[in-house]
Amino acid sequence: MLKSYTKNGFFIKKNFISQKKIINIITNFNNIICESLKMNNIDIYKEFNSDVNNNDSIVNTFHENLKKLFNFNKKIYINVVKSIRRTYDIYSLFINDDIKILLKELQINNPSIPTETVLNMDSNSLIINP
Repeated sequence: MLKSYTKNGFFIKKNFISQKKIINIITNFNNIICESLKMNNIDIYKEFNSDVNNNDSIVNTFHENLKKLFNFNKKIYINVVKSIRRTYDIYSLFINDDIKILLKELQINNPSIPTETVLNMDSNSLIINP
């Protein structure tokens, strides 16, 4: 791991975050989308799926709801994405003990934490044209 990091400037560590944690975070994100629509009295809220019963469909439901929101109202979509990237769930990923241990293994002694997280959700269907 250290050798790869030193050579390339990055490394990939699979399964570093548990699937359970990821599912919980995505479920919370989906709830934020649905609550935003509800708070804005958007009739399309009924078309959004906020009741997901199994882990396999949670990620797909989140992406589908995100696309629906994007297509319905880009301004609300942008505000929701800003809200999502500022959630405790996102910040907690950066400030846990596993990260601290990993940084020590990489000999990073004085890490800096961004004041605002960067959240990338890449999809051709979510491109905003000026």
